[in-house]
Amino acid sequence: MPKGIILKGVGGMYTVFCNGETYSCKPRGIFRNIGVTPLPGDDCMFDVTESGQGNINEILPRENSLIRPAVANIDIAVIVIALSSPEPDFYMVDKIMATCLFKKIEPVLVANKADLAKEDIISTIKVNYGPTGLECFKVSAKTEEGLENLVQYFANKTVVFAGQSGTGKSTLLNAIVGHELMETGSISEKIERGRHTTRHTNFIHVQGGALIADTPGFSNVEPDEIEEDDLQFYYPEFEPVLGRCKFQSCIHINEPECKVKEAVSEGLIGSLRYEN
Repeated sequence: MPKGIILKGVGGMYTVFCNGETYSCKPRGIFRNIGVTPLPGDDCMFDVTESGQGNINEILPRENSLIRPAVANIDIAVIVIALSSPEPDFYMVDKIMATCLFKKIEPVLVANKADLAKEDIISTIKVNYGPTGLECFKVSAKTEEGLENLVQYFANKTVVFAGQSGTGKSTLLNAIVGHELMETGSISEKIERGRHTTRHTNFIHVQGGALIADTPGFSNVEPDEIEEDDLQFYYPEFEPVLGRCKFQSCIHINEPECKVKEAVSEGLIGSLRYEN
């Protein structure tokens, strides 16, 4: 029985990719009985009848999943911010980063609009996100600066985009895929369209073997699944000093002799990240 990956699902039918071919498949009724809905990104076992109709027989265990967009087995979440306008919402960035790390998804920060970059924003990124050790790319969807390195980094990975409106996510997706995949427009236009539009996520193959979701991504993220005391473990730059505070129960806010606060004062941890 062949193994494939679900690229999209519309109206109860799913497109499954296997060995360079796509198959239109229907899930077995057992999934409905056990309350499992196949998602784009799912690895599955399927078969194809002589008539060409495919059947999804098994959904393999997921590494992770998201609700909006409803996708599974994501390797990389690209968090897009603008180096000009709109001003970056770093609180949103940090919420998305923590949620991704909790779900075992690699967050990658992409600073778009490099052709219009403001030095103060670049400085804020270096000071606060350099210590995280996470990948950061400076690109311009308009001029295509930096896109080649970004696409190379995505090789053979499953990728979704995230971030606030107006940062150029749709333009960036179009540039990477090589054709007009997403509508672009003003922020107000996109908000209005969003009220009346339901999109089905579809994974697109791009150069280097990556699968990229054709949705402008998610922005309304609350790391509700993370316990308050555990949040510290999803800030990578905290790791070198965790467990070294005077009190084992230290949550790094008001406690004396806190090594995290000391690291902030020494510039080893960005103050913006700490406050967020």
